[in-house]
Amino acid sequence: MNKTAEKKARKKKSFHIGGLFYNNKFVMAFSLLAALILWFFMAFNNTENFPVVIRDVPATIQLPESAQGTGLKVFTPTEQKVTVYLKGNSLSVRSIKAEDIEVTTQVQQAVSGPGSYLATLNVRFKGYVTDVEIDKVEPSILTLDVDYSAEKSFPISTTGVTASTAENYFISEATASPDSVTISGPKTAVDNISKVITDEIDLGNIQESKKFTSNLTLLDANGNQIEDDRLTLSAEKAEVTLPVLLRKSVPFVVNFTNQPAGLVLGADAVKISPSQIELAGTEELFAANQAINLDPIDFSSISPDNNIFEVPISLPSGFKNLRSVNSVQVTLNLEGYTTKRLVVSNFKTNNVENGYTASVLSDSVAIIVVGPEDQLEDLTADNIIGQVDLSGKEVAGHTEAPVSFGISGGTKCWAYGVYTVNVSLQKQ
Repeated sequence: MNKTAEKKARKKKSFHIGGLFYNNKFVMAFSLLAALILWFFMAFNNTENFPVVIRDVPATIQLPESAQGTGLKVFTPTEQKVTVYLKGNSLSVRSIKAEDIEVTTQVQQAVSGPGSYLATLNVRFKGYVTDVEIDKVEPSILTLDVDYSAEKSFPISTTGVTASTAENYFISEATASPDSVTISGPKTAVDNISKVITDEIDLGNIQESKKFTSNLTLLDANGNQIEDDRLTLSAEKAEVTLPVLLRKSVPFVVNFTNQPAGLVLGADAVKISPSQIELAGTEELFAANQAINLDPIDFSSISPDNNIFEVPISLPSGFKNLRSVNSVQVTLNLEGYTTKRLVVSNFKTNNVENGYTASVLSDSVAIIVVGPEDQLEDLTADNIIGQVDLSGKEVAGHTEAPVSFGISGGTKCWAYGVYTVNVSLQKQ
């Protein structure tokens, strides 16, 4: 090893940390770092001049009792967390937590109705504290949105749901479940709502019912969308169903009550206008209803002079009337039929309650009989018995009861009109 190398090795081996303090640059840097550390230490522990920060302290948002008594309430903000700065004894300050501090609002002006009001924040300790003071709170002022509470229900409109289909199908109106929504919130905001709709969507060409979930949109009177976090909806979404039904024409069938046993009305004797109705429904519904039965016509209302009837249509549940036909006209061909007046005095009481006896006080009833000329020619009052119905008659005394007429010897004849007789009902 040469002398230069030995000298360098000797210098390296004799290095000491203390020697650094003879280096002016090192001493300057070390002094600055030490001063900075000392400053941070003093600042951290000097809570008299450097406040301690308590974050996320909940504030109680409230109005004066006089305003609450009128029904006013704060809608925003409903929750608020603030930052509180504390000064004082270091040990005491550092022992205080967010839950030890109470923050309340104080409105700076009279609350006379809906509107925006400024409120300052009042801060105090929940317990007794003597050596800590509140330096400040951030934010120190809140803007309170004040209004009356309101609640209103709106039907859910599905008019924005569209589709197309083949000629032999029918797309019914889309329905929503639930079919209405209840909205609550500030009265001014609730009153601004004009309509609630589902999403606008075109499902294209379809041949079966469709179901999907849709968002709800609030609209004002001008059709503008309303977005307001202060409003609460009883449902945020709706299940939308768009029914696709079969489309068919179904014939009508005429029915009668009190029809004479021997009378059969052929197709040429009964005319129905219109004779059929166009409906929309499911396959199962059409399979169970090959024809639509009309409400029955009572033969007691039929005569040669009264043979045209307007009969209302009653559709089975589930059918949709595509032509808005609400009634049909039934015309009976009674050619060869005539009328005859007979005075009937032969009566029989039916459906007399147990423990009672009944007797007909009316001596006779004049009736009109309708039938073919050849049967009426030989028909007399002896061929007719008045059947008096006493169903539901349970009070002793004189009463009036309906009477129908059984006709023998005239299998195609019937009594035209409504008749009653006086009856005496007595307990046994």
